[in-house]
Order: sequence, then structure tokens, then C-alpha cells
Amino acid sequence: QIGRNAGFWFGVVIRGDEEPIIIGADTNVQEHTIMHTDVGFPLTIGQGCTIGHRALLHGCTVGDNSLIGMGAIVLN
Repeated sequence: QIGRNAGFWFGVVIRGDEEPIIIGADTNVQEHTIMHTDVGFPLTIGQGCTIGHRALLHGCTVGDNSLIGMGAIVLN
């Protein structure tokens, strides 16, 4: 599920093959970010977030208005 005005730069990978992925409105996902899930661990990104270049998000929850820095790794 992708919220209104969410933006994705080139090279972003979104894999929701195991669990759902929810991306909030007005969220900015920058180049080469990878987002995926694991069984029992959906991925939820709140509204108004910025996900920095080359971040890796794996089955986690990111609250509203959060900044995930470039190259960050956030695991379940």
C-alpha cells in the first residue's frame, strides 16, 4: 500500500512477497533503497518520512516524520 504523494527515486526495490508493505503519504524514498519483509514481520513506514540513499529496511516499523539516514540498516 502506497500513500498519497509518496515518492520513489530510481533503483528502489520493494519486495512484499512474504508480508505486506505499507508506505505512508508524503514519504520520500531515495535512490537504491531496499525494502523487504520476512514471515511474521511486515514493513510499515509512517507519513512524512525520508528514507536516505541506499538504506536497507527489513521487516520493521518506522514512525511518522522519521529520517532514516543514508546507508542505514534497520532490521526487524
